[in-house]
Amino acid sequence: MLLVGYTETLLRVKASYGADWGDNGYVNFVRDSIYVAGCNVYKSAFAITMTLRRELEYEFCSGAAVVTYGVCKTSCEEMNTDSETGWTLAVIPSLYHNDQIQTMLETKYPGVKSNDKFNYVWIGIRDPDQDGTYLWVDGYTPVNYYNKTENLGKYGMINKNNGKWDFKNSLTYDARGLCSRPVTCWDVSTAVADGTVTFNQTPLTEGTVGTAVCDEGYTLSGASTFTCAGVSGTSHCQLAAAVTQRSVRQ
Repeated sequence: MLLVGYTETLLRVKASYGADWGDNGYVNFVRDSIYVAGCNVYKSAFAITMTLRRELEYEFCSGAAVVTYGVCKTSCEEMNTDSETGWTLAVIPSLYHNDQIQTMLETKYPGVKSNDKFNYVWIGIRDPDQDGTYLWVDGYTPVNYYNKTENLGKYGMINKNNGKWDFKNSLTYDARGLCSRPVTCWDVSTAVADGTVTFNQTPLTEGTVGTAVCDEGYTLSGASTFTCAGVSGTSHCQLAAAVTQRSVRQ
């Protein structure tokens, strides 16, 4: 069942029986109804979060040497150049990217190693206060995908053998680490209300220029063009200004 809406007294649910069942395939449950309890609605609910996907490239920090978290982080940031920006400790925004990394690591260093420093690799997820508030080091990617073990700590790692994440508190622990940068920008063509966005090239790589044009009867509030660019430090491939564009009726 899929919860599609609610009020203070009702839950509107889409069932799996087809359009001939209920209200064109939907049912309104009274919140305190025995049927809600019987269907375990409150016990078996999952929230779905959708994230626009970008392609990221990954490289080892410090030439794949075993180093501390801090050394690896600095090494990633030093990879930024005028033409190639956005490098930080590795960001893993989705299962797709997690699988990409695990394949990369297992291809380069196959098999379970006797020393865990060769099984775990630094990545850019953090839990600074160890309270379950997870943050990616780039400062803007939401933690919508999550693959953590039960271990607590401030600094994230990925197990190359199974793709699970772990955490360490130690700033002196040595391991290999990964860096990442976005190589494509978000397609923000749906971010301009009552208008359209076009791009001067595909894929939407660094340097791509987007142009926003309003529908008839609307004027644009904000810049009409924006450029896909990585930002060193806060490090992200963004279509600058596009996500804030709004059109205003004349």
